[in-house]
Amino acid sequence: MRPALSVILFTVLSGAGLGLANALLVLDFIEQFSIFPVGRAIYAEALLSALVLVLIGLGSSTLHLASPAKARRALSQWRTSWLSREGVTALLFLALAISLLLLMWFDPPGLAALLQPGLGLATLGSAWLVLFSTGMIYACLRTVPFWHTPLVPLGYLAMGHASGALLLLWWLPQAPLALLHAWLWLVLAALLKGLHWLRFPVFDPAPGASGIATATATGRGPGIAEAIPTAASGTSATSATPATRSRIRLLDAGHTHGNFLTHEFMFRIGRSFARSLRLAVWLLAFLLPALMLSSPQWRWLAALPCIAGLLLERWLFFAEARHVVRLFYGEQRI
Repeated sequence: MRPALSVILFTVLSGAGLGLANALLVLDFIEQFSIFPVGRAIYAEALLSALVLVLIGLGSSTLHLASPAKARRALSQWRTSWLSREGVTALLFLALAISLLLLMWFDPPGLAALLQPGLGLATLGSAWLVLFSTGMIYACLRTVPFWHTPLVPLGYLAMGHASGALLLLWWLPQAPLALLHAWLWLVLAALLKGLHWLRFPVFDPAPGASGIATATATGRGPGIAEAIPTAASGTSATSATPATRSRIRLLDAGHTHGNFLTHEFMFRIGRSFARSLRLAVWLLAFLLPALMLSSPQWRWLAALPCIAGLLLERWLFFAEARHVVRLFYGEQRI
């Protein structure tokens, strides 16, 4: 799949903002629902930063739409569309988080202690729903085996929470509970990402090649081997025709020029390039933040390499995904 910068920025930045809000609220709940236990200034700055990240992410996501002015129409299909559910829950999160900020700002006598726990729980739940819905947009697609796994929504939840928990250390680098929260989510995110890559390793190219000119991301020029994530239950051209064991081969395409399908779904990435990027993701998103967490002098900056690594991970998440439409253009397996 061709990676889209707007979607990459949206999923990473909004995930970090949602994770930051969750880390802040969880810390509040551990303190037995006290009123802004970390101090009003820190609470306000952290929650406002989370809102800004989510808004930047939502704004960038509209750039991926053909008609951004009609983005509101996407909210009407929440009964059947995970994309619509993501938009609805994101608006719900924004409304609840803004309500928390207003509650802190105006501090109505007697109402803060009454409303803050309920608003906090509702905000926490809505943030979880946004992250889960974002992951399910891809996990529900049977036509892309690399995405069609429960590890995708679970990974979105874990990576969003990990980056957000690391961001909270910008304000609370010495808080033991905040540090423990960051460690737990970072380890869980690394574990889930590792399981996903074990499930879909980088394989050698399948026999057969498409006659359609395709974009290539290899680092070594066009035409070299591509990364093909497959599994034991992978899809192939011959598996759809059990009556014969002959290999299906494309003789001629139905058109002479590229089209939307070849532009979006025939994106190729070099095998060695994919391996190098996976290693870079491990170093930036997980290993380097873990080392920085171990150092009191650097843990407040641990979110920076993590977010940079997640940007690479999200680019690779799209670049390695292979749609079944590739079988129509002559490839033997996906």
